[in-house]
Amino acid sequence: MYRKSLIAAAILIALAVPATAGGLTVWTFDSVPSDANVSTGTLIPLIGTGTAFRGPGVGAPNPPETFYSGYPNSGPDTNNSRWGVTPLAGATSPFETSAPALSRYVQFSTSTVGFGILKIDYVHYFSNTAVNTATVQYTTDGSTFVNLDTYTVSQESSTWYHKSYDLTAIPGVLNNANFAFRIAADFDPSVAKYKAARGASSVGTSGAWGFDNVIVPEPGSLFVLGAGIAGLFGTIRRRR
Repeated sequence: MYRKSLIAAAILIALAVPATAGGLTVWTFDSVPSDANVSTGTLIPLIGTGTAFRGPGVGAPNPPETFYSGYPNSGPDTNNSRWGVTPLAGATSPFETSAPALSRYVQFSTSTVGFGILKIDYVHYFSNTAVNTATVQYTTDGSTFVNLDTYTVSQESSTWYHKSYDLTAIPGVLNNANFAFRIAADFDPSVAKYKAARGASSVGTSGAWGFDNVIVPEPGSLFVLGAGIAGLFGTIRRRR
């Protein structure tokens, strides 16, 4: 029920948080209105304003975006999409080293003007042959990116991972119209080259990442988000 609760809570936030109090940007990648087709999602935020795009080399120049089944629900949801991106390693052999580390990425940009706190939250899907290491980066000037965190996964089957970061204490990220963050493919730190998420697999051009439920909230939004989700779960429990 996570996804349905999230979307409903986001709508509550949009109604409850004044524009002057900061804001919230939510990318669910689902078609609006619903078309009952997971492959026809959108990069337009469900709530708020912002842009999401692939960096150079991630897909052919300006192809249609690709969408697949999103972060799982407890029940069927034929409009639940994730944004799929590939390739993340090199596009030519040897795939493990033919693209520089951090050169393949997705980027999310949204203004933080009016924010007194800043968090980012998302779920990240790795296919078995996808690059196993991601570095999260942020910018305060729109062009120079600083590393925030690096994570490496090891899995036996394609898996989702939830990531959340509090950037509030970082100088320059608040009240900034140029704020953006990236999730970039990185070399596995143990071998200084790209490795696959599944140890028995090899990276290749079909190895894919996916993203869903990307949220950039400010304090009033966080409070209403928590209250909205708590209320929704209470309603769900009463109906059982």
